[in-house]
Amino acid sequence: MLANAFSEPLYKLLDPEMWFRVARRRYIVSLDKNKKNPYTQSYVNVAWEGYDIQIADNYQYIFRVLVITTWFAHSAPLGVVFSIVGLFLDYWVGKFLLLRYYRRPESISKQIAVPMITTLELLPLVYICGVLQFTYKVSSSENIFTFLYQFLKYGVTIMVIMVCTLGYLAIYKPNQ
Repeated sequence: MLANAFSEPLYKLLDPEMWFRVARRRYIVSLDKNKKNPYTQSYVNVAWEGYDIQIADNYQYIFRVLVITTWFAHSAPLGVVFSIVGLFLDYWVGKFLLLRYYRRPESISKQIAVPMITTLELLPLVYICGVLQFTYKVSSSENIFTFLYQFLKYGVTIMVIMVCTLGYLAIYKPNQ
């Protein structure tokens, strides 16, 4: 969960391609203004273009952190704190880079935003499945009959939850 929470903000900060562009800009600015500049205007324009930001990748990171944190919340409650710190760090790193180095992001269409928001309703299901998995896996069984009973009980519970989820997805139509 630590790698999941902090991988994206650290990658954004340590992205070599972005920092190479920043170094190239600083080198061009540091050239002597009295001498002829060896670079063409198109090369300098490319150097001053902002770095691309991918909104879909940011949504994917947020959703990945939410799902993994929700799944393991019962067995690793400290991971919830790390994930919140990772999301907070990602917000501020993204904000800093957007204001300083990135170019204007593409507009977010309903094709990206709506599925992300509608799938957030399924996070309680992910939490219940995670709790069930860790509750039944951690509980000790003294003999084979106890193990089989717990396994069947776990399987039936998961099947009921999945049928309810599929029914919810098939019947529920949000107002748009």
